[in-house]
Amino acid sequence: MGKAPEGKKAGDALRREERARRGLYLKGLATGITAGFVVVAYRLILEKAAVFRTLVYGQAARNGPAGVFLLFAGLAAAALLVGSLVRRAPMIKGSGIPQVKGVLLRQFRMKWLEELVLKFFGGVTALAFGLSLGREGPSIQLGAHVGAGLASASKSPEVDGKYLITAGAGAGLAAAFNAPLAGVLFSLEELHKSFSPLMLTCTMVASLAAEIVSRNFVGLSPVFDFTLKEYLPLRHYPVLVFLGALCGLVGVVFNAALIRSLDLHDSLIKSDILKPLPAFLTAGCLGFLLPEVLGGGHELLMDSALGKYGVTLLILILGTKLFFTALSYGSGSPGGIFFPLLVVGALLGRIFSDLLVLWFSFDPGFAVNFVILGMAAFFTAVTRAPITGAVLISEMTGSLSHLISLIIVSAVAYAVAEALKAKPIYDAFLDRLLSKGTISRATYEEGGKKMVLTIPVCSGSFLEQRPIRDLILPPGCVLVGVVRGKLERLPRPDMVLLPGDLLSVLTEEQRAAELKPALLRLGLPGPG
Repeated sequence: MGKAPEGKKAGDALRREERARRGLYLKGLATGITAGFVVVAYRLILEKAAVFRTLVYGQAARNGPAGVFLLFAGLAAAALLVGSLVRRAPMIKGSGIPQVKGVLLRQFRMKWLEELVLKFFGGVTALAFGLSLGREGPSIQLGAHVGAGLASASKSPEVDGKYLITAGAGAGLAAAFNAPLAGVLFSLEELHKSFSPLMLTCTMVASLAAEIVSRNFVGLSPVFDFTLKEYLPLRHYPVLVFLGALCGLVGVVFNAALIRSLDLHDSLIKSDILKPLPAFLTAGCLGFLLPEVLGGGHELLMDSALGKYGVTLLILILGTKLFFTALSYGSGSPGGIFFPLLVVGALLGRIFSDLLVLWFSFDPGFAVNFVILGMAAFFTAVTRAPITGAVLISEMTGSLSHLISLIIVSAVAYAVAEALKAKPIYDAFLDRLLSKGTISRATYEEGGKKMVLTIPVCSGSFLEQRPIRDLILPPGCVLVGVVRGKLERLPRPDMVLLPGDLLSVLTEEQRAAELKPALLRLGLPGPG
């Protein structure tokens, strides 16, 4: 007789959980649709801004010294405007991806509406005047802000809020590049480095919804509409090792240049308002000397793939693009490095191909193949997200047929960057933000609320194959549950933790920001 009420309670609890899960999927769908509209608007305005930039520089050149003076006055005013926006909301500086990671790690808080508006207009201003930045990082952050806003409006629990922020970030990338799979993979591989089935499904729903919105406005064509003569034959695969190694080496240099630029701006220019000024004025000079390097670089990438430039000019453009991207990002202006790094990878691939033709009489018909492979390899070397890189480039070029060669060249680039002990760029950016204290850390009321942190157990981690009795958690943490598959089990001393398990750890809200990174180190691959 006593079991019936307990069974009824368990059934009621399961039904409540199922309703909550369906509600989260609906919120993920709403996040994807809303983020899709926001990012598509951002994308379309940036396209108009590129046209505006060409007209402005052309008009300035035609008007002589007076036109040039007015152009540089406008650049200075735009720089001060962007600097004032960044000073008001430090969370909008740069790509925004490290800030989203910090929010998910409970290190930062979002003021979602203010930051969404300022990031939108700050990013448009920076790219309209030619800074070498991309739309993808801001798109990811804009999507995350949409997720945070919907979580706030629906008064969702904090755990659901993190799911919606993740889903919004994936939706932002999906809408920015017409790449829903890459949006999902980037959210899990880069932002979390782990996932639960619920998070995966919620992010997939949001990314697909954003992709549908995007395609209704920008069409069905891939971002890079390349025409391949044929796919690279297997007999040419050995040269991929050399291309991957080259991209790995240059990727390490690129990461170091970005960090060095940030350090120099901080040491030489103390005011956030003035930091964008050198980059904007440099953009003005380059607009007359080498306009190809301005902006994200979509047209430059397509022209290099089509063979518009010779090897010597390509090398000059590559060096200038690297320098100007580092200068632009170091200024703190809102804008990402995704697109510029894809352009650098494409240039490396084209230079590599042209040198093969010149030195070894290689078939020039494979030049576009090497452009695509260079993008994937360089993306992997910089971000250390090889799966996302391979899928992203495949979606952006509209073909999965060269996936094997993409994986090979990406693996080599990854290995080279790892061997040189270069940190993944977004991890390096986040560590720098946390150490510099340029963004206020999240604070929580003392002595009050308790909360549950979810920690994954990954293959190769400290926790794998350990019995719970051997688990030593940081002080102030209590293991209250182990989710395995669809079931949540009570922890027992003899229970052995397996890859794929999710640990539910109870702690005080005030200490969650401090404890989450330490707990993740136990569950993620590495020394623990």
